[in-house]
Amino acid sequence: MKNKAVKVLPSPFIAIGCIAMVLMDCVVLIVSFVVPAKTGEVIHPILYIFGPIFCAGVLPIITVIGLSYRGYYSVITIDEKGIRRALFGAFMKVEMTWEEIKYIKRIWRVVDNIFVSTKEENKAMTFEQAIKRRDIIQIAISKKVLKAIRQYIDLPIIGLPEEQVQSIISDKPKKDKKA
Repeated sequence: MKNKAVKVLPSPFIAIGCIAMVLMDCVVLIVSFVVPAKTGEVIHPILYIFGPIFCAGVLPIITVIGLSYRGYYSVITIDEKGIRRALFGAFMKVEMTWEEIKYIKRIWRVVDNIFVSTKEENKAMTFEQAIKRRDIIQIAISKKVLKAIRQYIDLPIIGLPEEQVQSIISDKPKKDKKA
């Protein structure tokens, strides 16, 4: 693999799912106003008050802000200098050089993640504790991410055996299930 920077989202599954949820909320709001208007039904006043607030206002905004604060819309860059995270590529930057990194730990929660930190490992650290810490960068495990990390550092990934790492990053073609 060439020394090329790898850029990923911490968890594409959650980031894209949140955007889809916000869009579905907007569709639900529009449908809830259009269908009764077409059929001549009377729309309940509570829908006029709480519909826009929860479907197209407060709830989606709080969700996007919360996920942004946790770093789900950050761009993570892995290159020869180290690992960097920046919200939308510009704000709330966290940088770690390869020499500063003390441990890499795998924690599974809906999506398989690795957490990279410059501080010593807390063996009992849970997912909830890890995402609250500012000195940690969270990355969803993928072949591209593991290849980039292995290219620059040989630290063991706690909770992910080296044999499994090698099987993920190997370029072996998958076997066909045809008999």
